[in-house]
Amino acid sequence: MSGGTIVGDGDWDLETYWPTNHCGETEPMDLADYTRYQIYFYELGETFYRNENKTIYPTTDIDMPTGYNTVTPSAASIPAPGVPTS
Repeated sequence: MSGGTIVGDGDWDLETYWPTNHCGETEPMDLADYTRYQIYFYELGETFYRNENKTIYPTTDIDMPTGYNTVTPSAASIPAPGVPTS
């Protein structure tokens, strides 16, 4: 959500995305029903707050609101080798 406006249509296929972009890696169990935006932070190894499809990032200097969970990836999980990076 950006400025009260929903970004994206929520139509994407995580089951296809993960094996295509993370060759040989098993999809983490806690990624079920995540948004593309949340996967982006997860892949970068960034901690964020999540309440279903609502995301709060950055998490510094903010108390976690009621209903949110902290998602802390163990490490960066950038997509498969050979995928261009900026």
